[in-house]
Amino acid sequence: MTGQSRDVFASMLREELRWIMQLRWAAAATVVLLGMLHALLGPLFEHKVEIIAVGLAMLAWNTCFALAAPRRRNRDGIPLALVAWAHLGVDLVCLTLLTLWTGGALSPLLPLYVIHMVFASVLLPRVQAFVVSLLAVALLALGLPMVTGWPTDPRQRVILLGWAVALPLSVYVVNRITRELFRLEHERLRTRGRLRKMRRRLDAQQRAMVQHEKLVSMGQLAAGVAHEISNPLAGMDGLLQLMARHPDKPRPEAIATLREQVARIQATVRHLTGMAHPDLGQTEAVDANALVRDVLDTLRFDHRLRKVHLSLELDEATGSAQIVARAMHQVLINLVFNALDAMEGKPDATLVLRTKRERDWCLIEVEDNGQGIPSAAWDRVFRPFYTTKPVGKGTGLGLSISRGLVRGQGGELTFRSEVGKRTTFSVRVPAATGVPASLDSMPT
Repeated sequence: MTGQSRDVFASMLREELRWIMQLRWAAAATVVLLGMLHALLGPLFEHKVEIIAVGLAMLAWNTCFALAAPRRRNRDGIPLALVAWAHLGVDLVCLTLLTLWTGGALSPLLPLYVIHMVFASVLLPRVQAFVVSLLAVALLALGLPMVTGWPTDPRQRVILLGWAVALPLSVYVVNRITRELFRLEHERLRTRGRLRKMRRRLDAQQRAMVQHEKLVSMGQLAAGVAHEISNPLAGMDGLLQLMARHPDKPRPEAIATLREQVARIQATVRHLTGMAHPDLGQTEAVDANALVRDVLDTLRFDHRLRKVHLSLELDEATGSAQIVARAMHQVLINLVFNALDAMEGKPDATLVLRTKRERDWCLIEVEDNGQGIPSAAWDRVFRPFYTTKPVGKGTGLGLSISRGLVRGQGGELTFRSEVGKRTTFSVRVPAATGVPASLDSMPT
């Protein structure tokens, strides 16, 4: 038996022992109550006080065991099987006494032995459970000659023989069932463990896909970024050459100009490092209009954006959304890139970024007047690796990842499209009630 199997068995054994303890409280109380009724309403059997005494003894045993339970849990040396043997042994002795005092071979309590065989099959290994059945037969066989004597009626002897055979047979049947249940429980736990590993692996792969899509976006911006950085660097180089030719002529204004160009480069780098950061962060209240403007500030490096007519329809009543700013930043960049690709080569290309408020939701829309999406492809738009772009230009992951990011924030990403006219992607996210956070505070 493996370590995991032993842990599963021990856990099941503890649960069954707790349940048997609760059942024993009810059984002991029932014995005491029936013993009192038997004594008051007219005895059917000779032993009145003894029956009540057995019930009280069971209650006392339960009480002692319950009081000792906290100390026992702090010790590691007591096997659970030994505890099960102690319970079953006390139960069989008490049940045998009650059986002998209520008719012996004709006692109505004889069927209750089968219940204890079920307990033994569940709590103990198979061989030990058979030993419990033999112990029950031996206890009754030893008690009958001392209390009622061996039955002389052939029918009673047949009843006892059938009872003695039924006990080990019950152990065999129940043991087969419990072993199968244990096997199924073990398989269930193993399957759950495998599913957890698969879930962790899928989460890691999803994070890698998100990061990959960010790097793809950065690659698309590379040319514009190079141009954005080269201009201030060229100006800085010219100033430094001028200062080197005339070191005796200080130029205070040149220092300010250099610092201004450095700040411009730092802002560009900050946008890129913000995009490349793998940690998306936690949800916070973010001004929806400020987020759209920040996205456009990042995309100003893309030469394609300079070739389209940009229309901003930002409703000031939109307010703040409860989102992960970095994740939504990536979503909007993906949508804008898709729109720019759809309008490539179109002379009257128009990109519309729109925000509005709908009750408890903030809506951000990206609309283009490009080629549109055919209705036959609508059900495949958000599938991973599906793309209509030429080979080598699109990964087919942008929309799939974007939808997952939006849904992870309690929102939804949808679209509507007319072929040859326009396509609109709508990001619906929960509105926030708190003070919006500054986008400049996002870690880089």
